[in-house]
Amino acid sequence: MTQRDIAQLCCRALAILLIVQTLPRLADFLIWIVTGTTTVVSWAEEQWITVFAVGVSVIFLLAAAFVLWWKADLIAAWMSGYDIQDDVKERQAIRIDASLHEIHAVILSCLGAWLSIVTLPRAVGYVVQLATTSPSHATAADGRQILLTAAVAELLLSLLLGAWLLLGARGVVSVLHNARGIGLDRGPAGGQDSSPPST
Repeated sequence: MTQRDIAQLCCRALAILLIVQTLPRLADFLIWIVTGTTTVVSWAEEQWITVFAVGVSVIFLLAAAFVLWWKADLIAAWMSGYDIQDDVKERQAIRIDASLHEIHAVILSCLGAWLSIVTLPRAVGYVVQLATTSPSHATAADGRQILLTAAVAELLLSLLLGAWLLLGARGVVSVLHNARGIGLDRGPAGGQDSSPPST
């Protein structure tokens, strides 16, 4: 398989994974909508904001899965360094099997895409909660804001890591392979010959 073939397969596997992960959240969202519209006690504004944020995240994840599945050719061409201004469905004149270096780059790119896709809606949801929350007690407000701020910071770091893996996968793989090559070249005891002296 070529690098493009592997990238296309990874994109569609990632799309299936996103759908599987989103279905439980979609079920919870529908249950919340039914409960909120049929309950006698009306929900507070913050509860509706939370439900709205969950709904937006579900739509975003399903849309991302749809794009990954139906545009797998285009995304795979970009991951493999193909000129996406040309016909991405054009057969390669010479089909060269992907090297281990190229396979690692595709896997890291897909990992970065998955991490970015699943992190972005959660980070936006926490930011919305942080901006709209208004508990009645100041102490509770301070504690909630501290927790939300820590969660947002953690998700932003995950988002940056995902973007770095997605956009810089080739560079990361090159650094890892070069470091591994340096370690192998040095050998035991800093590259010195560990064999016993000849007599």
